[in-house]
Amino acid sequence: MTHARLNPHPDDKTCLCHHEHCHEQGIFSFLKRWAWSLVIVIGLLGLLRPWMVGQMLGRVESYSSNGDYKDVIRVCKKIIMIDKDNKQAWTALGLAYMALR
Repeated sequence: MTHARLNPHPDDKTCLCHHEHCHEQGIFSFLKRWAWSLVIVIGLLGLLRPWMVGQMLGRVESYSSNGDYKDVIRVCKKIIMIDKDNKQAWTALGLAYMALR
């Protein structure tokens, strides 16, 4: 629901809402909203991490079957940055380096 927060008169800072509440303003309010946004984004990235890695591993498989080993190495390095213990990425990375020799 949208409503007028402040009186249209520039010197009058009273609220025109018909319910009781506090309109937070200032740097503290901004920092609080920013912190909550950061928590939400980090949480979503944490939840999406397995899906992102799966998508990237699909790309690695496709690049490998086409012989695009430089792309395999590039994507595997990205996967390893996200998930250092991913055995599939480490294996594909090693095989790609061996194929380029």
